[in-house]
Amino acid sequence: MRIMVFNRYARYYDLFYRKKKYKRECEFLERIVWKYAPLPPKTILDLGCGTGGHMIPLAQRGYELSGVDRSGAMLKVAEGKFKKTGIKASLRKAQLSDFHLRKKFDVILSMFSVVDYLVRDKDLKGTLACVGRHMKSSSLFVFDFWNADAVERLYSPRKSQIFRFGDEVLERTSKTKIFPARRICEVNYTCHLREKNQIKETFQEKHVLRYFSLEEMTRLLKGAGFHVLAFCPFLKVEGKIRRNTWDVTAVVKKFDL
Repeated sequence: MRIMVFNRYARYYDLFYRKKKYKRECEFLERIVWKYAPLPPKTILDLGCGTGGHMIPLAQRGYELSGVDRSGAMLKVAEGKFKKTGIKASLRKAQLSDFHLRKKFDVILSMFSVVDYLVRDKDLKGTLACVGRHMKSSSLFVFDFWNADAVERLYSPRKSQIFRFGDEVLERTSKTKIFPARRICEVNYTCHLREKNQIKETFQEKHVLRYFSLEEMTRLLKGAGFHVLAFCPFLKVEGKIRRNTWDVTAVVKKFDL
């Protein structure tokens, strides 16, 4: 058994999230861009692109896509999906806090809690600095993060799910602890792959995430040279943030020079 974020987990990632509505999420992202972008966007950078779930629908809508992820295993899955769908997109394996693409983008996305994995201040600040270097004066940075009010009130200490594919069954159990003083959430996954009631494989993944208050996120963004245009609930462009809003979407731009 090994503990490593998105290592063996990458092999089953799309199975775990096969019901995730990527097309609907991309429609939501487009509505945000149409509302806040001063110019129609053409180029999009997806940070923490994973297996390309958001990149494919966006590329099919006519945007020029690039993706960055630190997991080679996840990018390999994305490459396979791009070949099957005929999508052309640029992929780069790199740390989000230290990537160099020699290009600026109209929109930079970082969705599905990617920012929450930047637990250390130095990694978050490094990532925001990299984002800023790849933005034009008219660019938008759109990302989501976990809301502290909701996490500390609503988190589940233990969850279990069953996934079936062919003759195999994958059971995924998660045990979650939170550390409010540091605003850290630690999720330990244990996965058992069974075939005909016999365990074929067991692996573990430890995911450590950070969550934020709106005030803290605003302060961090301002310190990195960004201005918040909007915070909204995920999938609700016009919605209001409430105490039970777990996933907050942020829309920001660089301060005008």
